[in-house]
Amino acid sequence: MADCYTQASVVFTTCAFEAALLEEAFLAARDWDDDGVSFAPSPRFLDLFPPTRPAAPWSGLQAIFDDPDYPTFGAKIEVEEIADSPRLRRVTIYSLTNFQVGAICSLIRICCAASLIIRPIGFEYAMTCSKALPGQFGGGWCVIAADTIETGCTSDALAAALGQAS
Repeated sequence: MADCYTQASVVFTTCAFEAALLEEAFLAARDWDDDGVSFAPSPRFLDLFPPTRPAAPWSGLQAIFDDPDYPTFGAKIEVEEIADSPRLRRVTIYSLTNFQVGAICSLIRICCAASLIIRPIGFEYAMTCSKALPGQFGGGWCVIAADTIETGCTSDALAAALGQAS
């Protein structure tokens, strides 16, 4: 048996209210247990993540996860004020155990819509394994724009390169 992990880090600048929405989502995911989350979502958060189930105010956030019953980002968020630009924040999101690429891309696209109109955000990720097993190492990239998320993986690039070499 082997353990597989996805590792990544993304750093970007966004406005203060968008950074606060990202932090709210990370706090909710960290606080999640069998009874849900111990605090209510903000009105702005509910506007962006409307509940999919009326009695579950956080269910709109749950919908971005591959496993909605286990909403974790597998990452930590750090937000810093930018000294010469008090309305802007530097956001760093980095892996802890298993970076959830799809959920984090969706979260950024939904929460940072205004910033993404100005400039897309991109990052790379690595897939690693605790044993040297074929096919268990690789990685990829993501570009998050206001209206789309694009991804690619090293295995596709490798297959294309091998196909061209033959």
